Amino acid sequence: MDIWKHGSFLDAWSLVHVLSGFFLGLLCYSLGLSLVLSVACTLIALILWEVYEWMLGILETPANVATDIVLGMMGAGVAVYLYFILEKSVPGEILLLLFSFMILLSLWGFLDQYKNGYR
Repeated sequence: MDIWKHGSFLDAWSLVHVLSGFFLGLLCYSLGLSLVLSVACTLIALILWEVYEWMLGILETPANVATDIVLGMMGAGVAVYLYFILEKSVPGEILLLLFSFMILLSLWGFLDQYKNGYR
């Protein structure tokens, strides 16, 4: 079983989407955007990413696309809850570790998809 092949709902990319949503939410917070604007911008960015994938010829089921967006928004929800609601911050070392993990997972997935010719 190949973990990077797109599943009906969840696949290995799911974790990347959660982390991406978290970092998009964090970016919006860092830019000083309001809670509502942060959520809206994150949602728009996640949707635009799915459109970009489609333009590249990466074909996913509608359920998988919707799940990717929902998972990204769940990640953003964690960022919103931590930063806007609790007014807590995550230590920089942990953010760096999570961001590095997200980048490494993404690279692994892209390389595997390229090697196996998945679309």
